[in-house]
Parts: sequence; structure tokens; C-alpha cells
Amino acid sequence: MYAKVIVDIAHSSVDRVFEYAVPKDLSIQIGHRVVVPFGRGNGVIEGYVTELSESCSFDCHKVKSIFRTADDVPAFTKEQLSLAERIAKEYHCTMSESLRLMIPAQMRGQRVSEKQINIANLMIEGEELSELLDYTARRAKSQHTVLELLCQVKTIPVSDLHAICPQSKSGLTPLIKRGAVAITKQSVRRLPFGAEDARRTQAPVLTEDQQKAVDRVKDAMDGERQKEFLLHGITGSGKTEVYLAAIGHALSKGKSAIMLVPEISLTPQMVSRFRSRFGDTVAVIHSQLSAGERYDEWRRIRQGEAKVVIGARSAVFAPVENLGLLVIDEEHEQSYRSEIRPRYDAKVIARWRCSSAKAPLVLGSATPSVTTYFRCKERGRMELLSLPKRIGKSGLPTVHTCDMREELLMGNRSIFSGKLAELIRDRLSRNEQIMLFINLRGYAKFMMCRGCGHVIKCPHCDVSYTYHRGKYGDYLRCHYCGDTIAVPDVCPSCGKKYLKHFGIGTQQVEELVKEQFPSARVLRMDHDTTRQKDAHSKILKKFERGEADVLVGTQMIAKGLDFPNVTLVGVMAADSALYFPDYRSPERTFQLITQVAGRAGRAGSPGDVVVQTYNPEHFAVELACRQDYIGFYKEEIVNRRIAQFPPYALFMRALYTGEEAEARKASRTAGKGCEEVLTRHGVVPLELKFGPAPMAKRGDEARCHVLLKLSAKDVKRPLIEELYAVMESQSCGDKRSVVELDPLSMF
Repeated sequence: MYAKVIVDIAHSSVDRVFEYAVPKDLSIQIGHRVVVPFGRGNGVIEGYVTELSESCSFDCHKVKSIFRTADDVPAFTKEQLSLAERIAKEYHCTMSESLRLMIPAQMRGQRVSEKQINIANLMIEGEELSELLDYTARRAKSQHTVLELLCQVKTIPVSDLHAICPQSKSGLTPLIKRGAVAITKQSVRRLPFGAEDARRTQAPVLTEDQQKAVDRVKDAMDGERQKEFLLHGITGSGKTEVYLAAIGHALSKGKSAIMLVPEISLTPQMVSRFRSRFGDTVAVIHSQLSAGERYDEWRRIRQGEAKVVIGARSAVFAPVENLGLLVIDEEHEQSYRSEIRPRYDAKVIARWRCSSAKAPLVLGSATPSVTTYFRCKERGRMELLSLPKRIGKSGLPTVHTCDMREELLMGNRSIFSGKLAELIRDRLSRNEQIMLFINLRGYAKFMMCRGCGHVIKCPHCDVSYTYHRGKYGDYLRCHYCGDTIAVPDVCPSCGKKYLKHFGIGTQQVEELVKEQFPSARVLRMDHDTTRQKDAHSKILKKFERGEADVLVGTQMIAKGLDFPNVTLVGVMAADSALYFPDYRSPERTFQLITQVAGRAGRAGSPGDVVVQTYNPEHFAVELACRQDYIGFYKEEIVNRRIAQFPPYALFMRALYTGEEAEARKASRTAGKGCEEVLTRHGVVPLELKFGPAPMAKRGDEARCHVLLKLSAKDVKRPLIEELYAVMESQSCGDKRSVVELDPLSMF
């Protein structure tokens, strides 16, 4: 028997199968990870078996043999191997890079394994035990204590034994030598959601709209049809219950399901709801799990113990078999796109998996992306399911738009408008909770000299430092490379003491809430407060238990969270992202305001939202305050058609980083090459430019790019492949180019 193996080296020169002989005593299957000899000398490497054959393409006497398998079961399903091939082709990466997406990183090199603990077992009984108990009672008290405990439980983890009886540390070893106690190994599971059991709950009665949506998804499942649905429901309309009911139907048919959420901060609350419905059949996958927890969850899924997988982007690769349903919650979120190679889109991967499994795909959002809604309404590639009403008696919150220009004219220089301050005092007096949203972490956006206008920038990146306040003093930090410096006493440009911070961040909002409302108990949730493991869960649980009155946060708190006692939401700077130089800025502004406003008044109590803005007349702000998605879509899609932005066009971008001269040369050569390709195909681009990127430096590296915009009618697969090849052919030294279609960032 011979095996075709992809070696675990991410380099195009070895991106092919290598053939190895399978030893007769080795049980091996397609999908197994194996340890094989590779290269000259005694090189050893891991690889992935993609095919088995009884014949070999080469001289069988010269073919090396596989040493051993790395796991007891195949790491990959056949569907995953097929998926990896498609990813490698679509995203122009090696097979080993695409296969790495599907297993915990620490499995490579066997850096993680099952957790095993020592178990103490009582090995004697009857007269022999009685005699030893009598003897140790007189001569060895510590041994006697251990025996007494083991007489009650027979077996116990050694760590528990030592915790219960500290003296057992000296008494256990003599008993082992006597043969009275034996130590065995036992595998235990690391629990990512803590040791507590989920309290099982019954499914509520669905509303008419919810039931219609569930029935449509069930019909697709029962007919084993790969069909896409867009579940468009206003905030608080019960989309999660639709997901739960549909997943429950998949489980009843003996199938499995995957549920994607965009933020790690949403995972604890979502996992809690799913475990309360489906118990221990739920597994969770996200980046903040420890290596051991992630490995254990992966094993549970691979062995079929867990049938429901919840997680962030990477959960789309979970090794489930017999997939019955895949759900993507908050489908509009950018976090479903990977920003490292391979730069995959989880929504695209989900479509491929559902197509292979003949399973329905449900994309849900209160604010669908413009391209998704276009795909649904204009192209008819998805079926629209609508939830136009909130659950129960709760209606949409009352939205108050506060023009901060008028506040300033009236003499209010606070970051809180008069209306927001009034409502915060009212909610605190009623013991109701408040969420304040500001999409910038730190204390202030930048620091500038009022004498000469100099803005203090990071010397390693082409951006300003963000002002932070710390326990041991104030400092400036670059949010791109992480460089940190102390706040200077004088302006580094003119030497004057006129430095001042401008703009507001979460730290400043937290500080001013405490200052202006002394009775308020405040929590802050941003990247700085959630660095430690389980920090998201701890903050949210504390707020849910009512141990804080105000939760200040970035977009981590803007979506998906459900707190019954929150009756006031403040959007501190609603238009902060409005004039960001990106065609999606109005869309992102609308989505953020709508989503965070939806956190208020979800349990029957009337809710209020205060939107503070310097541009209340902008259509994205105005329509978000009215929670009018359809109105926003109609206006935005017209703007995009006029300006020829996606979905009426396609952006391609190649980014080159390194030495400035090399980066400039690479972008110029690639740009000229693209011109030649387009001319040969007879295509006139809507835009083609090359040279320094908008952020011309990051982490001490120059950044140059090629930016190409094509009309949708000109987008043909052969042309895109040729352009991709030209862009990817250039590099800066050993740094590969980054080529993306419709890139998340133009910077």
C-alpha cells in the first residue's frame, strides 16, 4: 500500500503530493496525519494523507516508508480534504496552508495532547485491608487517613486526595510500595465554559413570523436542498430562537450544525443559551480558548460527541460530519473575513460546505450588508425571511437625536448632551442599566500641540498615537504596531507646553461617568480590558448579575447582547466613522448605530436611545435613528450604482511591504503588468493606480499598493486569475505580496 502525502511546509516548491510506502503493521486511512522522512539526511516532518493506492508512480524500491501516524483517528474528513483543495485554488495558497485551517494549531508538532491525571485506586480488601487499617492506625497516621478515605470512594484523583488530606502527600507513597494503592492514568476533558452544568430550558412558543421562517428552513432540510436564506429581523425580534429551532430539527434528523458568531464577546452568552437547550452536545471554538481546551473541543467534534458547534470565524472548518445546517449570525460583520493568509471569507466557505452537504445556509442580521441584500433582492440567489416585530410587548426604543453643535452653542462642553445626562440620572434612580458606546479605545484619539499644530505620530507607522491613561501614568500607544511612549512634557516640534489631547475614547467616557454620576458603578469593555482569558465572559456576567449600572464599550457591546434591564443606550459619537475614506463608511455607520440602539428596551420596559452627532441630517444617521433598513438600502444602493462601487464593481488590491525602493518597484511593475493584461482582454478599468498606500508606513516598513476597480460586467474568471498572477508575482525580498478581492481595508 502506498500513500500520497502533503508535507506540512507552506512553500510553493513543495506544494504537491509525495508518495510513501505504508508499513504492513500500520493501520492508516485517508485524512490521517503522519510522520514521514523528508529531504536529505535524517529529516523528519509531519504530513497529511490525501490518497491511498496499491501502486506507486516511482520505483517502489526507492520510496521511503511512513514512520507512524500522529493521531489515533484521521484528522480530516474526506469533505475537508476536498474543501482544502478548493481553498488552495480560490485563495492562491498551498495545500498545507489550507489544511492547517482545519486543525488546532498546537496539534502540529504534537504540542498538545489529551490531558491525563493520576488516579489513586484501592487495591486490597477484606482481612488484608482490615489488618493494614489496624497497623496504620497505630504506626502511620498519614497512611491511615488515606486508607480511610479510599475505603469510602475506592478511586480518587490524586490532586483531590491531596486537597482533602494534605497529610496524604507523605502517606500515599508507602501505600503504593506495599501494593495497597495503585496509580493509574485517566483522560479528562478541559471545559471551555467552566465546570457548571447548563440549566436545561424548554423552547418557547414561536411567533407567527418566527414559525414561518423556521418552516422554510425545515423544508429545505427535509428536501436535502442546498438553499440560502437571509433572515432579516429587527433587533430583539427573536432571530436566535429561529436558529435554535432550526438546529433542533437538524439534530432530530441525526445531523449536525454549525453556528458562527462574529465576536468572541458574543460567544459566552450564545453558548449559554445553546447549552441550556442542547446540553453537552454543544462544542465551542474561538481564539481565546487555551490550546488544551481547543484540542479537546476539536476531538469531541471529530469523534461525533458534539453535534452543535458554536464559534467565531474558524468554526466554519469544524470537522462535523453529516452537516445539516449552517448559520451565520450578524452576517454583515467584517470579522468573518480573515486578515492573514489564506485571506478567506467564512461566508464563502460556508456556502461551499453547504453545497457539498446539500444543507441550507442561514445568514441573519438586523442590518444585512448591502451586497448580501442585493444578492437576495436583486439577484434572487437567497430567500428572504422577515421578522419585522420585536418579541412580546417590547417595541423599538425611542430614539433621541442630539445635535452636538447646538449643545456647544448652548454652553454645554461636556461629552454628555443634556438629554443623555438627564436620562442617565433617571435610569440610575430607577436601578435600570445603561450602555454607552464609543468606538475608540483609550482615553483620547490623538495629542496635538496648540502652539504649532503638530500631532504626535508613531515613528514606525504613518498614524498618530492614541492617548491612554494608566495606573502608573499617562502614555501614548500606537494601535497598529503597539509602540508605547510616555506623554512628553513639551511639544517635540516647537518645544512649547501646549500639548492637549483631542477626541474621546472609552477610558475618558468611563472616567467622566464616574465623575459626573458618582453613584454609578461602571464597567468598561474594550480591547484593553479583555486581554486576559475569559475577560469577556467575566465582564458580561458581572453586568448581567446587576453588579454594575453602566457598561462602557466599543463595538464589542454593539451587537447580539441581550440584557433585560438595559433601558438606555447612549451613542457617544455616532458619526465618528462616517467620513472615514472608504465607500462602506455610511453602511458601517448605519449598522453600528442600529445595532447598539437595539440593546435597549428588550424585555418589556420602554427603552431610550440617545444618538449624539454633529451631522444629524446625514441619511445614514437619520435612517439608523428611525431603524429603517429598507430606506437606507434604497438610498445607498443608488449611490453605489452612480459611483460604481460594489456590488456594481469589483476592487482588487495588491499590497507590498518592505524597503521603500523595493515596495515602489514591486507596485509599479505589478501595475504596469495589470495594464498590459487589461489591454490584451480589451477591458477599460474604472480605476487603476499604483504607488504608496494611504498608510505609507507601518511597523518600520514602507507600504505600496496596486488598486484596481473593474465594472461588474468585466469580471470574468480568466481575467481575474491573470491579474491575480501578475499582482502576486512581485514581492519585496522574501516578503510575499498580499492580494485581495474587495479588500476590507484600503489602507
